[in-house]
Amino acid sequence: MPISLNESGDLRSLEKHLSSLSAPEDIPGLFSILGYPEERLQWGQEDIDPGLEGAERISTLSSLRIFEDDLRIFLLETSSLDPEFIHTVTHALGRRNPRSLAIFTIDYSRVVFAYPRRSDRTRKTTRLTIDPAALCPVQVRALGRMACPADPAPSAVWRRWGEGFDVEALSGSFLAGYKEIFFRLCEHAAGVSPEEARAFSLQCLNRLIFIYFIEKTWWPGSAHFMRWVWEAYLSKGLYGSGRFYQDWLRAIFFQGLNGRNHEITGLPDEVVGVLRTIPYLNDSLFVEGEVERSGLTLPDEIFEEVFAFFEAYPFTPREATLYDEEVAVDPQMIGHFYEWYAAEGAGRKDQGIIYTPRVEVDFMCRRAVAGALRNQMPDLPREGLYHFVFDPPWEREKTRTLDLHPGAWRRVDDALGALLVVDPACGSGAFLVGMLDLLAELIHTLHTRTSPGGPDHDVRSGVLQRSLYGVDVMPWAVQAARMRLWLSLAAGTDLAIDSPLLPDLDQRLRVGDAVVEGDLFRWDVEFVEVFQEKNGFDIVIGNPPYVRQELISPPARGEASAATPAERREYKARLIDTVCSCFPMVTRFDRKNDLYVYFIFRGLGLLNKNGICCFITSNAWLDVGYGRDLQEFLLRYVPIHAIYDVPTRSFRRADVNTVIAVFGAPELLSSREASCLTSASKTAKFVRFSRPFEEGVSAETMVAIDLARVGTRAEGGGLPGVAENMVRTEACRIVPLLQAALLEDGLSQGRGGRGAYGGDKWGGKYLRAPDIFYTLLKKGRGHLVRIGDVAPFRRGITTGSNAFFYLDREAQARWEIEEEFLRPVFKSPRESRRIMVDPEALEYRVFVCTSPKDELRSTNALRYIEWGEAHEVRVRGGGGRGVWVRGYPHLRTLEERKRWYSLEEKKGTIFWSKETHDRLGCFLSEESVACDCRLYAGEGPTEVKNALNSTVTHLFSEVLARSNLGCGAKSVMVYEVNQSYVPSGIEGLTEGLVVEDRECRSIFAECGFDPALPFRDQDPAPLPDRERLDGMIFEAFGLTGEERDEVYYAVCELVQQRLAKGRPGQSLSMNRAFLP
Repeated sequence: MPISLNESGDLRSLEKHLSSLSAPEDIPGLFSILGYPEERLQWGQEDIDPGLEGAERISTLSSLRIFEDDLRIFLLETSSLDPEFIHTVTHALGRRNPRSLAIFTIDYSRVVFAYPRRSDRTRKTTRLTIDPAALCPVQVRALGRMACPADPAPSAVWRRWGEGFDVEALSGSFLAGYKEIFFRLCEHAAGVSPEEARAFSLQCLNRLIFIYFIEKTWWPGSAHFMRWVWEAYLSKGLYGSGRFYQDWLRAIFFQGLNGRNHEITGLPDEVVGVLRTIPYLNDSLFVEGEVERSGLTLPDEIFEEVFAFFEAYPFTPREATLYDEEVAVDPQMIGHFYEWYAAEGAGRKDQGIIYTPRVEVDFMCRRAVAGALRNQMPDLPREGLYHFVFDPPWEREKTRTLDLHPGAWRRVDDALGALLVVDPACGSGAFLVGMLDLLAELIHTLHTRTSPGGPDHDVRSGVLQRSLYGVDVMPWAVQAARMRLWLSLAAGTDLAIDSPLLPDLDQRLRVGDAVVEGDLFRWDVEFVEVFQEKNGFDIVIGNPPYVRQELISPPARGEASAATPAERREYKARLIDTVCSCFPMVTRFDRKNDLYVYFIFRGLGLLNKNGICCFITSNAWLDVGYGRDLQEFLLRYVPIHAIYDVPTRSFRRADVNTVIAVFGAPELLSSREASCLTSASKTAKFVRFSRPFEEGVSAETMVAIDLARVGTRAEGGGLPGVAENMVRTEACRIVPLLQAALLEDGLSQGRGGRGAYGGDKWGGKYLRAPDIFYTLLKKGRGHLVRIGDVAPFRRGITTGSNAFFYLDREAQARWEIEEEFLRPVFKSPRESRRIMVDPEALEYRVFVCTSPKDELRSTNALRYIEWGEAHEVRVRGGGGRGVWVRGYPHLRTLEERKRWYSLEEKKGTIFWSKETHDRLGCFLSEESVACDCRLYAGEGPTEVKNALNSTVTHLFSEVLARSNLGCGAKSVMVYEVNQSYVPSGIEGLTEGLVVEDRECRSIFAECGFDPALPFRDQDPAPLPDRERLDGMIFEAFGLTGEERDEVYYAVCELVQQRLAKGRPGQSLSMNRAFLP
């Protein structure tokens, strides 16, 4: 029978068996305990295939067949437990036996379970390493999850085995417990302030977890050093005396691990003897701080909790890579805790610090290095460089094109060795560790190709001391980054007691405000060698903080609420001054920019002439209004190499949708010359991946992106022309555009204009747009026109005071104003549930009077005006909100009019809602009607009225509109409506209205979907009149049946995604209460 993880007896049996593993024959017994029927287990020894990769390190090979040949467990007694060797052999066996688990050991003092994860493009190994003499409870439970399922089908068993190798679950469990321990330490830290208690607890845990990460490397024969020290303390009968922290732990931290071993006194000889074997770290982590010298005390009870928690988990100093991971706590945990601590633990919630996942870090590091090499060596073939950087270590044969260039490898080696990389918001060091791993991997690959390379430690130490720089405003963040880099270097190092194990990183990792320089931090002073030797960095990379503009405040002030409004304004002014000082051509800068925008400008300013800037940021700047300043600067002065839409949400703990942007160094020309630059052949690439990064990113994909170009057919062709140049690969969609064309599209006067740059929706058009959008552009070419060319819309009436100008039925009856001064007004989309607007049914009339008062004698209109001039009015907006004034003429919105009561009547027969929810479409009227500014009014023939209500037009509107309102609502400006596209020249659209005068329903109902069910599980069933209307357009475009269905799927998915970003916790029906 399969074991139950809730039955402690079964887990005790499993633990007892694991602790006694000592021979090959113990493996069948292990799986018998896990509930696999003994009669289905076939155990035997295998011949070692000499062709098996790594065969020379394998002494014996045994296998356990479960359910005949469907599942295999291989036991390999080897001479090495090197992770790369394990990875190679595990996947070599997996190619022959797809559902196979490999177990490696040398002498059973350590046993490694290796689970392969494979896909079309990736090969990853997840390892679980046990020490039978010192098992962790978490490891026992992990192996217990491999128990035989109730359904013993091979596929179910294979999935169950995968559950035992769930690194994410282990990390989540540890992080939750680590937070609790942090708070417990804070509670018990006596004699200091709460802020000091937090700082102390953070540093104390940093020191302890550092020891746990490294203790297997320091003391291979005593892998549980801290447990041994604690047990030694207990054996002396000292528990409860409070001396563990004061006398023991302080001695370990500040003497034993701080190069002062000879000063240790008062501890047992056996403990002192071990501490004197510790190498010299050259490590500021173990320097005594002011809080430690202040007399702080801690009770022994808290350390009983701390060690019980730590001892439950396995630790590894080796961080997970794309190819290898271990079921253990690794140094990435420092980054996860840092993200939480920055948001909550440090007492400040507005720092916008979000930890970047390893997959995105790896892609960005490789993309930046490839870009830097391409910039420095443009004569070398791009294919060879991309394969060298992006191919996994086992697939480097495709770099042979570089062999044809004499001296190419030596040049690449020199370039890699000289790269200077900085993360200006380094946080816990994710990108610095990623760069260290990548550069060490590439240099090692080069050295094995061209000449014998040095030990891995020497390569990594060289990269660390030569290439990597980081800055962060938070001291504890810089300390976390230092720690991860040290761990990455120290893991697997042969220790020498008399020489420094770790390099001094204080001069390369600095505390400071990376954007606003001051007396304590200046880039050209802190990193003077960089600017003297290269005039800037080769690579600027990172994840700038996500701080909304209203929360920006001086970093040293703590919470934004702790800074005064004046201090926040002053700091924001300094941010803007920094941008303008770096780039004097920037003369306009929106104060609504979020903090990461300032980091992008700063990053660009740190590059040398061949540099690459690679940031992962919110995608908001691609669409929202404040992004126009950055967009225009990039288009005029900066090569936009690529903007990549991240296929999955990178940050699970933050409501942020991200893009990865890659830029070249600014080409700082004068404003007059800038127009020449943008009209040149600078091409921006917008890339949307259809697969997760780990599946979609490859050298072939990167080469395809690099080769994508703008053809002549797109010039002057607007979006339909853009569709002609779109490139599709198996992994992504690439939209290349000339930067000159993008600049012209964003000018207020449109293409060819010379007005102010008003911004554009790059994200909606080029990244988030579904493929069918481009299919429609391409197939509909010749049948698509801009709305503004056939039915220009204009904004409805802005009254300045609706309370005066709009009269409901009760007010109309009370004032009896003459009919000539009242007009029906379509005030809100909620006034009409039907497509056709009936003027007589409208609730409101607008007061329209252009005559001077002396011509209005004896009219009720004059009486109404005079009442308005004497009436007490409360100001409802602006700086005077809530103030009472006498008379409407004194409102700021009316006081500058020649006649305060005069309005320009804006009327139409077609009405487009400025803001919409899930009810799309245009309202129509048989006669011209005035409308409020919440609607846009236009005029047009029957053909246009039909086309505007088509699903194709709805789809274009969803793609091209902004969706930054609450409740997931969509908002469009009038110029955006006029720039959008509408079908034209379609047979049948001129012969009368196709859509019937009926209730305008949600887009889901219009297309025949139940929004509570997955759309792709349903067949589109549009309403009959919509089906007739859309059918005429689909026929003219030549769409296939599948493409017609895709129009309905796409528009409904876009609306649903927009609504899902609305206020959390609100149902769809609640949202509808706010908007039409």
